[in-house]
Amino acid sequence: RIVEYSAAESLETAETQVALSQADLAQARARAAEARVRQEQAARDLDQSRLKALFPGIVTELYVQPGALVGRSTPVLRLVSEELRLRFAVPEAASRTLKPGSRVTVRLEPQGLTLTGTVDHISPEIDTLSRHQKMEARLDIPEALRGHIPTGLMADVELASTPSAATTP
Repeated sequence: RIVEYSAAESLETAETQVALSQADLAQARARAAEARVRQEQAARDLDQSRLKALFPGIVTELYVQPGALVGRSTPVLRLVSEELRLRFAVPEAASRTLKPGSRVTVRLEPQGLTLTGTVDHISPEIDTLSRHQKMEARLDIPEALRGHIPTGLMADVELASTPSAATTP
């Protein structure tokens, strides 16, 4: 009888070990699934934490330090477009002849440069005091001059059919 009892006990022990191993395997699979979900969430969070600029530019100011917690509307940095734009005002009478696509010639006297540009934005209103209309033009900057023309300069702007006006690029 001892042999039968020992064999039955061995069988029961083996079945218990199998059941415990199956439970351990199920628990390990659950932990692995949970880890995959956490990894996927971390990948989504990382993707959402990346800043994506809508245009090429230069970072001129950082408003927060790396690692700081920010919300969707928290300013993080200041990005300035690499594209130089010319902002200028044109007398009301002369502004009627301009439209997006009109060409302008820009002289930067202190630098000895003459550039051309294309009007791409015209304000829909005229300043009531000065009777000037504000406009913007995209400047055609030769590759050799990119990054070498400072911003905020005064310039003379020549329109296709009107006299020049002082402006700021």
